[in-house]
Amino acid sequence: MDSGVEKQAHGLASTDIDAALERVLASKHFARAERLRRFLRYVVDRSIAGEADRLNGYSIGLDVFDRPDDFDPNLDTIVRVEARRLRQSLRAYYAEEGIDDPIVISLPTGGYSPAFNTRINPPDTNKSQAVLSARGPVIAVLPFDDYSLGDTDDFFAAGLTEQLIAMLTRFSDLMVISRTTSFQYRGVEVSKIRDELGADFVFEGSIRRSPTELRTTAQFIDALTDTHLWAATFDRQLTADSFFDVQDEIAEAIAARIADRYGPVGRANKPSDGSRTSSMGAFAALMKFYDYYASHSEHAHAEARTALNKAIEQDPKYADIWAALSAVHLDEYRFGFNQLSGLESPLDRAQACGLRAVALNPASAMAHQFLACTHFHAGDANAFSIAAEEALRLNPGHADLLADLGTCYGLFGDAEKGLALINKAISLNPIHPGWYHHYPALSLFVAGDLDGALAEATRGHMEGFFWSHALKTAIYAKLGRDDDAAAERETLLQIYPKFGASYAAEAAKWQAPMSFVTSLGEGLRAAEIDVG
Repeated sequence: MDSGVEKQAHGLASTDIDAALERVLASKHFARAERLRRFLRYVVDRSIAGEADRLNGYSIGLDVFDRPDDFDPNLDTIVRVEARRLRQSLRAYYAEEGIDDPIVISLPTGGYSPAFNTRINPPDTNKSQAVLSARGPVIAVLPFDDYSLGDTDDFFAAGLTEQLIAMLTRFSDLMVISRTTSFQYRGVEVSKIRDELGADFVFEGSIRRSPTELRTTAQFIDALTDTHLWAATFDRQLTADSFFDVQDEIAEAIAARIADRYGPVGRANKPSDGSRTSSMGAFAALMKFYDYYASHSEHAHAEARTALNKAIEQDPKYADIWAALSAVHLDEYRFGFNQLSGLESPLDRAQACGLRAVALNPASAMAHQFLACTHFHAGDANAFSIAAEEALRLNPGHADLLADLGTCYGLFGDAEKGLALINKAISLNPIHPGWYHHYPALSLFVAGDLDGALAEATRGHMEGFFWSHALKTAIYAKLGRDDDAAAERETLLQIYPKFGASYAAEAAKWQAPMSFVTSLGEGLRAAEIDVG
């Protein structure tokens, strides 16, 4: 290798990653934690050396924790336990000493390969916390545990948590941490949640289902003192109404306990007749939709659509089912998921379902959100603005809603409002989905800030999502990093072989301004993709 060429890893100079590692290891969170120091240095060094694919529980057990050759990570859980501690310590470091670090090292769940992300403008945490505090108390709702006997559906407990979060975000003076962030803190000590998320309160609960009965337990905890402010057990018959009733009681109890300290927290929007169902099947279908929307996998999309269509037959007046169907049909259009033939266009179906949802429940932010998105993809700026503003009025604290509509505003030409909504979503949801970064990355690319665009695209990369790979292909090509561009191009064309011929049509679905289409097209051509 030419000594004058800086070695690169994950799009960053290896010397920069080394410097970032040394800052972490010298911090108070790691200075006396030798086991964590060895663990972090090992996975970072192996990743820089191009051996990230060899990082597994067995190799780490032998090389870091001195286990013998017959070590079985399925029986000896030291690697999993220490990986969890390492993730927690890294989050704590970057929330305090490392708040201004330009490179963030993390260990994503599900594996042991580290991620390296850059900060364009490191956040002013003190200022952010002051803003949050000024807006009201911060609540982290942890996922419900499901202690039901026999086979259980994880999506059911997760969906209940999602609904409770959505209910609490309707209280105008509460700041509720979003699902994708709070779900990462299952089983974590309350003090950690307080320190890393700035939570004033933590909610945790569980459900236990039998064929005929439902037991729900709930606890509301003061994060500062780690004391229980309220706890309750609800025993009900297993019906859809039971779930709604319990959620209502929990939300009202939380609001009342917070009011004891902060004063009244405002009122949630009063539900309409279409906001709930008596059909257990329809309620379960909505839980399955929440599971899909958290993952956006094509397989889960097909399952959710089947369940939602069946639910419409069971309760055609349940507004949330119509709103969920609007989102599912919309993803058939914009992502090409599980396309159906012989029917009206998926965009038309999505819009019809959105209109039906709003008619059944005008107070549903979810209904207005997905209706707004159908108007956006149809290119109707006025109708989009009306529905989007109503969704924001009804639920100004739901992170995914803010990021979704922020992206639409940005692509419709209102970059200032779009980026403001996305930044607010990120503050509510620190561990957010990658798609939050797609519009910021694209806007930086069009503005000519290629390094900034790459940093955002890397932070928001979604493996297997063709637009993620297309954007990085164009950025790398414009930066002159031909090998990286070729690798991304190969992946893109494996996922979507006819992307070049379809580029203009795909861009048109997102109402992209001509400047965006032209700039991205030039980058793709530089990577030898014929986009016409």
